[in-house]
Amino acid sequence: MSGDEYRAVPASERTLLKYPCGLKAGDRLRLKSDLTIRDHDGRPTGERIAAGTIWTVLAGHPNEPSVVWLREPGGAEHTWDESVLEAFEPIELGAA
Repeated sequence: MSGDEYRAVPASERTLLKYPCGLKAGDRLRLKSDLTIRDHDGRPTGERIAAGTIWTVLAGHPNEPSVVWLREPGGAEHTWDESVLEAFEPIELGAA
């Protein structure tokens, strides 16, 4: 999926359980630094997510394995590219 293209992918189509970057559905990640949320045109929305928040890796789409699906603490789903581990660090269960 290119940066100019957006397509909603239903959860029922997201059956990829392990991403090429090594993350697996169910893994938990800690955000390394504050994140400014941007709209689809790249403009800041005014929303920020604080560093240290814990996100959950979701199953991905098998035809788009480089698109990593995440759930933020508030429940919203987001996608990330293969640079996900530059912004997040994996955490051990119980280490939150």
